[in-house]
Amino acid sequence: MYKTARISPSSLRYYGLGLRNGVYNVELHFAEIVMDDSKSWKGLGRRIFDIYIQGEKALQNFNILEEAKGSKIAVIRTFKANVTNGIMEIHFFWAGRGTCCIPYQSSYGPLVSAIHVSLDSSGFGSQSNHDNRLTGEIVGIVVGGAGALLILSFVFYLWWKKDARGHIRVDTDSPRKA
Repeated sequence: MYKTARISPSSLRYYGLGLRNGVYNVELHFAEIVMDDSKSWKGLGRRIFDIYIQGEKALQNFNILEEAKGSKIAVIRTFKANVTNGIMEIHFFWAGRGTCCIPYQSSYGPLVSAIHVSLDSSGFGSQSNHDNRLTGEIVGIVVGGAGALLILSFVFYLWWKKDARGHIRVDTDSPRKA
């Protein structure tokens, strides 16, 4: 998982759409795979960026190399985020700190290897509350559908009976043609 990453010279923005309102755990996975921690000139580069979750600053001046104490070492940071409008926004922003051209041109902005978002299992918006609400919705739909079907069949039955009484059916034998 840490062999590739999304990188940008200035900003990365991720949106989670269609989420249920509640508290979520946000896991951000990082590994510095571009800059080196060697003693050569390639080890002079520094990637420093800020992380915003739901518009609030979660980390400022985040440096993957310092946090991991080396390159190609995984770092995982976990945060809680409250979703109130069905949308989660995660924003990685380079604010001009760190190096811009070492070891390569445009290798300075935010970098993220993976993002994992899951509904928090405790408190507001928990899975058990969600399951209870979903069960209630399903029961309501089934009972409402059964009631509508019963009413529709009763109306059809009355229409059929009215039609049967209003017309007299006469069976006759028609003369046969020889």
